[in-house]
Amino acid sequence: MWRHGGVRTGCGVSSPAAAADAKLAAFEASLGVSRTALLHLLERAPPQVCSFSAEALELTLSSLEAALGVDRGVVVALVRAHPHVLTAPHEPVGALRFVTQLLRLPTAMVSANLRTRLHVLALTEAQLRARAAALGRLLQCGGAAATAAAGPAGSSASISSVGEEDPDAAAFAAFAARHPGQALALIAHDADAVAERLVSCAAALGGAPAESVAALARARPLVLELSPVVLRSRAAVLAEAAFVGEEEAGAEASTSGSTGGSGCGSRSGSSPDAAAGATSAAAPPRLGQQQQPRGDDNPAARRLRRLLATLDPTELEGLSDRLLLAPHSLELWLQQLRGLLPRRAPLDQVRVLLRLRVRPPEVLVRWQALQLAARGSEEWGGEMERASAADLADLLSADHEALARIRYLAATNRRASTPLVRGALRLDRHAFAAEFPGFHSWLQLGG
Repeated sequence: MWRHGGVRTGCGVSSPAAAADAKLAAFEASLGVSRTALLHLLERAPPQVCSFSAEALELTLSSLEAALGVDRGVVVALVRAHPHVLTAPHEPVGALRFVTQLLRLPTAMVSANLRTRLHVLALTEAQLRARAAALGRLLQCGGAAATAAAGPAGSSASISSVGEEDPDAAAFAAFAARHPGQALALIAHDADAVAERLVSCAAALGGAPAESVAALARARPLVLELSPVVLRSRAAVLAEAAFVGEEEAGAEASTSGSTGGSGCGSRSGSSPDAAAGATSAAAPPRLGQQQQPRGDDNPAARRLRRLLATLDPTELEGLSDRLLLAPHSLELWLQQLRGLLPRRAPLDQVRVLLRLRVRPPEVLVRWQALQLAARGSEEWGGEMERASAADLADLLSADHEALARIRYLAATNRRASTPLVRGALRLDRHAFAAEFPGFHSWLQLGG
């Protein structure tokens, strides 16, 4: 073993002590680490690293910087965590290329995101390909490959090259093409760990349907990192609010016909989605090779199962966001909606909450604007009373242009002839301008 000054370095027998010291000093300078940290790194590194010259180490580090598009600090962090990359620098470069191809994002953007997920760069392309296939299977992304044709030009070729005709890998690639942020977070997780977390989450949610739990994980991978206790406590706030005052026996009976479709990346809440959910609910669960847990058969667990089975894909996506909020925040938001929508059924109030795209203070501003615009109009007042949870949530999440349209239609006495939802939300910009040519001049005059 290489000894210097009585210290065993693990790099074989050195040349004279002065040369060894100079080499170690050069290694320290290239890596920017202390002598103690360097010796610890060399103990874990492949033996070939000990034969590196100072110039060879510097060239390897510089090459990794350039190929990965990161600074020296990131490369050093990668090397310290995974010393083997010094003798196989092609592996992190291949990993970056694979993930970039999978997500179809600029290399610089992927590289920047992987700074906090360096372990991904230490995987081989074969390991990443296997992980993508496992995630596609676990997260039930099977419907994604079919919709990939609607993606950007060249997407089919990219998916084929990533999936190599593996349907699960291709499905995950199709999902990644539409949701790169979620896919990047998911690819950082070991597939076995994801399988365990899916089972744990399903149990925490009262034995929730496998497809619903997979949909939550696809929408917000952070859900997988919540402890079962935290996950259950947050979901329970919404489940109890949705079914408050109902007899559990009746609730269970009505659940028999309810399903929650959760096709990968779907945005539709229509009845065809519900029919698709019924088909998937009848299929055996796909949480790895393990049987899906049923959960405790108590009122709280039944409410959780019923809520998840009732929600459509858009609402499940909203639920994944709300599960990142503390129970107190959820209670305050529900309290606000109960005050604004007292005549709405509790489940409708929860559906609106899950679909909202703005925070409570902004909801209040929009509600006040809607009330002012609809005042004295039987047409708009009645439309708001009859609006679905989806339309109402869209109105309460309206952007500034939609709010301006509402003010314009009210100010120009078009409420009787123009439905609120159509005028504010459903007409695109060109169609609205064509139907109401005075809108832009009204805006310019300070409308």
